Amino acid sequence: MEAEEQLLFPQIELTPGVKNWRDLSEDDALLPAPDPVMTEWLGLEGAMESLVVLSMASAQSRASSVEHARETLDECREIVSDGLLLWPFKCAVYTVCQCGSWLWDHVEICRDTFEDMGTVRGRFRTEMRVLKSPE
Repeated sequence: MEAEEQLLFPQIELTPGVKNWRDLSEDDALLPAPDPVMTEWLGLEGAMESLVVLSMASAQSRASSVEHARETLDECREIVSDGLLLWPFKCAVYTVCQCGSWLWDHVEICRDTFEDMGTVRGRFRTEMRVLKSPE
């Protein structure tokens, strides 16, 4: 019996007591796992919003390019029809000016797109934070 006590009692003393279990239960902060279906839907929603933003930027870019090309061609036709000797130079200068205007329009479109994508990303992060937070 003494040999069994010498083997068993050290093992029993190693197991947590009532106070240890209370401390562990107070320290335990189990948070519910987010619903995987909701997480997937939020991800799909964010992706779809991003695609909408990108398609709008593409449409604006295309419209801006067409508008600038038409203006440039119309103005160059008018310059050529004036019949001046300097028409190649004037057409080149006007085209360069239109290219600068076109470039500026596209910089603004890119800036707006990045802002919109940041808004979509921020909304997604907020929704994920709300989903993961304990209720």
